[in-house]
Amino acid sequence: MPDFLLTGSQKLSPSQLPGDNTQLTPNRPRKTHRNDRIIELLRALPRADKIKRNNLINSRNLQREIARAYREANNMQEAVSSNESLITVPDEETAPASQERSPSRQAKAFVSDLSPNSAKSWMKSIFRKRHKESSDDDSSDEGSDVQKSKRHAAARNAEVAGTPGVVLPPGFSQYHHILFVNNVYMPLTLFTNLNLRHINRGPALTTTEISVCSTRGKIKSVKILDIAKFEALHGAEENLSYDQWSEAARNYVRFFKSLEHESQSKMSSRWDAHFGFFKAREDVYKDFKPILLLDIQMRKDYISQPFTFSDQYYVFELQKMIEDVQEQRLEEMFGALNAVSHREHSHRTRQRRRRKAS
Repeated sequence: MPDFLLTGSQKLSPSQLPGDNTQLTPNRPRKTHRNDRIIELLRALPRADKIKRNNLINSRNLQREIARAYREANNMQEAVSSNESLITVPDEETAPASQERSPSRQAKAFVSDLSPNSAKSWMKSIFRKRHKESSDDDSSDEGSDVQKSKRHAAARNAEVAGTPGVVLPPGFSQYHHILFVNNVYMPLTLFTNLNLRHINRGPALTTTEISVCSTRGKIKSVKILDIAKFEALHGAEENLSYDQWSEAARNYVRFFKSLEHESQSKMSSRWDAHFGFFKAREDVYKDFKPILLLDIQMRKDYISQPFTFSDQYYVFELQKMIEDVQEQRLEEMFGALNAVSHREHSHRTRQRRRRKAS
């Protein structure tokens, strides 16, 4: 029988590896395919497919024999899995692979040619952990988060020329990039000129840890800016004036524009249309409160489910928000009136009791 059919339980140590002139014993190896359905499918394969599959099996068996020979030569006790059985090819259709050296002989030749250092390197590459997460997924380093932000949407802005008397627009920090990469909502308070300069020039800000899922499904911890504490110190987004909101909106669009140099993403155009719709309203100052609330609501919703800009949709949603705000104001007004009426009633009741007592 050809020596490339040594499979199953027949394992050879380096001392037992046959020489070039040694004849192998003709004992047929045990069959490892015991499922009748599998055997039937293998028998039905065309001759070319059988040969191709046998070549692949021979290649895998060679790796096992090399590992087995190396481990025995270095007195290592870890076991290596058994060789696979080859698919039977009829005698009149002998596979070309039978003319090659057996996996055992190739393993012996391969190991004998390795130096100690190259052998160790090869074994490390064979038995290393297969599902190692990439550095992009595993790293929580802030510098790498900036790089991920660039790959996520674009590259850094080019230098701008300084003009005497003209204030340069403030840049964006690693805090913005980390929030964006990890799909965390960014309030407009992080984009006013005053707060951008405070973030860039001031001391390190308070951070908090969140758990996020990587692209390969692994849970990792990431440090992000503590937005609640930041807004407690520098004002909440819901309390922005129209001028502050308009300034922050321009910087928000500029942030996404800065990420588009090497990307096909056009998020800056998306948000430019978003803010442009609200600024174009005829009663923008009178209706600024519902406009601000709808803007915040839409940008929060976009994080979990992005949606395209639609003029009709925005008109409908803004009208609903205006009505909701008006209704809330009426409720607050009636509540205030009831509170005043209750206080007056309580005051008159106390006066009557004092007069009776006197």
